[in-house]
Amino acid sequence: MEGEPALASLKIGIIGLGKVGEALVSGLLKAGKASPETLYLCEIDEERKRVLREAYGVTFVEAREAARKSDLLIVAVQPRNVGPVVSEVGRFLPQRGILVSTAAGVSLNYIDKYLEREDVQLFRVMPNINMMVGEAAVALASSGRVSESALKTVIDVFSSVGRVFLVEEYFMDAVTGLSGSGPAYVYLVIEALAEGGVKAGLPWELSLQLAAQTVLGSGKMVLEKRMHPAELRRLVETPGGTTIQGIMELEEGRVRAAFMRAVEKAARRAREILMD
Repeated sequence: MEGEPALASLKIGIIGLGKVGEALVSGLLKAGKASPETLYLCEIDEERKRVLREAYGVTFVEAREAARKSDLLIVAVQPRNVGPVVSEVGRFLPQRGILVSTAAGVSLNYIDKYLEREDVQLFRVMPNINMMVGEAAVALASSGRVSESALKTVIDVFSSVGRVFLVEEYFMDAVTGLSGSGPAYVYLVIEALAEGGVKAGLPWELSLQLAAQTVLGSGKMVLEKRMHPAELRRLVETPGGTTIQGIMELEEGRVRAAFMRAVEKAARRAREILMD
């Protein structure tokens, strides 16, 4: 909608304060994009509420109040709960309000069936667990009835926990298989590298830190140097050297194909369980 408030004064509601909801609260507060007074949080678990009050100085409201008072409402509940929550709070959203779902495998069409309002601007995001440290890959798709200013507002909010990528919704299953599940693949790589270091004689903790930093720096090289990974790999390899010997072992083990199949099968599973 035109004339959305500046982000610092934007009233943001979040229903569901699990990992995603808490990461958003933390990221928004750290970035100065929200204050405890501009957040309207809803969580049913009393222990979670106690922990979050102590950690962030926030307060909690009922779901309907969060919807009524928010310029932008984020539904960060489990997929099976999205329909009931949207059905409960949808009618309390302001005209031309913004509704964002973070649930994996829940389509915009499915949400729309429960929302039953044409005047609400609807978005779907697919973050990943790295939002807990402000480095998520966040895929963002929208319905056909959103304004440019609403889109900018949602991007600004989610950029507090990582990097936002605009995608068509039909890419979301592939996104789930790649960046949604991807951190687990990378953790497996880090674990394997660290164990390789131990096998080569390094202490575990040192080996783990070296492996994690190597992965972190390698990702940063791809993003900042804007070079193809194969080009960067060739910068490390030398004729007859150590790296090319290791690469040969990985290629013989079909590691590249295994990662490709992992993404493909995870994406296929995302399509199978899609709530549409």
